[in-house]
Amino acid sequence: MVTFYQTKLSRSFSSKIVTLEGNHYLHWTRYKEMSAHVNDFTKTFAGGVH
Repeated sequence: MVTFYQTKLSRSFSSKIVTLEGNHYLHWTRYKEMSAHVNDFTKTFAGGVH
């Protein structure tokens, strides 16, 4: 199922959707994985890749 956010975010080159399984407290339980995804994503801008 495509969500509202997937539809809105997929229209921009500067977006990435990563699905993580878990509950509301993902920022506590999956913070290392989330940080890795964010760091990889922001590196694409530092390198000038679009």
